[in-house]
Amino acid sequence: ACKIPELIINCTKNVGVGETITCTVADEFGNPVPGATVTLSDGRTGTIGDDGRVQFLAEQSGKIDAAAGKKGYAESEKVYISVSEGTPWLWYLLILILILILLILLLIRKRKKE
Repeated sequence: ACKIPELIINCTKNVGVGETITCTVADEFGNPVPGATVTLSDGRTGTIGDDGRVQFLAEQSGKIDAAAGKKGYAESEKVYISVSEGTPWLWYLLILILILILLILLLIRKRKKE
């Protein structure tokens, strides 16, 4: 019996609302599979282009799963995408500002002691 080739899907794992989810689909040898259909659990579908990828806009927060299919291939396993409310870089910026404030306060304290 001939083994049915498998599809391997990879998608951006963590994105913020309004950011882009990129999914790639390859065969078990790592070759892109143009024409494969990627289906998201929110009902959206997209077709893999010649570059081996398709993109979706993350519209609302929550968990989405994605799977790929194409005639002549076994359906891929599902991959999970986590869409967060805010953009993560804002948190990094906030933490950075807090660290800077603490450093400035420590420097002022040190100067007062001298």
